[in-house]
Amino acid sequence: MFNLFSSKSNKSKECDDGKISSKEIFDFISVSAHQLKTPMSSIRWSLETLQNSKIMTEEEKKVLYGKMYEIADHAIKLVDEMLSAYKLETGSVVFDFEPGDNIADILNQEIEEIRPSANKKNITFDIKLSSGIPAGLYIDHSKIQDVFQNLLENAVRYTRENGKVFITFIFNNQTAEFMFSDTGIGIPKESQVNIFKKFFRAPGSEKMEYRGNGLGLFISKNIVESHGGKIWFESEEGKGTTFFVSLPIGEKHNKLS
Repeated sequence: MFNLFSSKSNKSKECDDGKISSKEIFDFISVSAHQLKTPMSSIRWSLETLQNSKIMTEEEKKVLYGKMYEIADHAIKLVDEMLSAYKLETGSVVFDFEPGDNIADILNQEIEEIRPSANKKNITFDIKLSSGIPAGLYIDHSKIQDVFQNLLENAVRYTRENGKVFITFIFNNQTAEFMFSDTGIGIPKESQVNIFKKFFRAPGSEKMEYRGNGLGLFISKNIVESHGGKIWFESEEGKGTTFFVSLPIGEKHNKLS
């Protein structure tokens, strides 16, 4: 892992030995500030509207308060994800690996959490989960939960109304395999090489009316790899995307990220 705010003399040069360039530092700060400014400006505008308006009905005020809550919640999530990204990059995240025999329950919990959002778009789930317990699987429960949450949110978020999301979990003696497939907008071929980079959002994603921050997949990749696993995807623009997660069975990790 590399240190996001490294001050060593060769910081101005990008390389593959763990150093980070001064340009990356500037870009990170610049994009972070911009993404925080947007929700804060929206909240300020809403407060000014409430303060200056004398003709708003109680129902209109209630709606505006609800929007302010959503914006504030988005800003808090953005800050949490930026902190997570920083900690993962600097190696300051402690992973607590425990037996993962309840990993199917963790996945089911996240499916139920995202189901109301799917219902609003009339998106249906096709779920195929292996029965039994994958003995020898060790995971950090809360962090794997974050990975499932990110992948499920993306699948629902970028799938059009009346679409479908496929979720599959299988395991053998060596790996636990997860597949999250959608019938969404897909990822343009020229953007696929950047999909796991910080703050990256593929062209066209803004059409889905979601204020994304481009950190979820970056964080997910770091978490999966810290478990000794792999994450990858296949996508075709206009047809959908499938993300795959493979976690090793029989390897117990006990380290910093």
